[in-house]
Amino acid sequence: MMPTQFDKGWILGFIEGEGCFTRQIVGGRPPERDGVPTYLPSFTLVQVNEEPLKFVKKFFVGGHIYARNFDGKKWWHSKNNSTRYDYCVRDRKTLEKLRDFCDGKLKHPDKITDFEKWRGLFNNYVGVDGQKEAAREEMVKRWSDPDWRNKMEKSQKKRWTPENRKKQKERLKKQWEDLKKRGFNKLVSNGS
Repeated sequence: MMPTQFDKGWILGFIEGEGCFTRQIVGGRPPERDGVPTYLPSFTLVQVNEEPLKFVKKFFVGGHIYARNFDGKKWWHSKNNSTRYDYCVRDRKTLEKLRDFCDGKLKHPDKITDFEKWRGLFNNYVGVDGQKEAAREEMVKRWSDPDWRNKMEKSQKKRWTPENRKKQKERLKKQWEDLKKRGFNKLVSNGS
């Protein structure tokens, strides 16, 4: 079934209202000593209803939908649904389809500004598979440094001892209980 003009207009409005033109770091977290990280474009749509996201995914023929369960979380404001669905696009082919679809069609000034910055991130791609190669080279470079490798192994051993796991769990529990610290107090009070 070919999408109609109405379908295309609805998808464009949905993207403009709910879409988030984001970025991701190449090769994971950059080491501080190497300076400025390289960013690549990515895109996210978030909903509590999965059906609109399936429609958008089918339209662009790409991306992934992830389900996140927030059952029992005090800060989650939806009483009807404890699951949130994220439509994430990180592959270049689908991102290029999305870029071409939205180019020159967005209306809201803030969204246009975000889109223009996001579109500029496509310049960071190096060839078709160049970015994967660059990320692989970066990881090989890091792990070939014995000092860095030893530092990472020590920090992981220290971080994930049974005592530290228990401390981390308690710290996170306390952090989520303190709604004012998390900035969700207004969200929760409005949803009740």
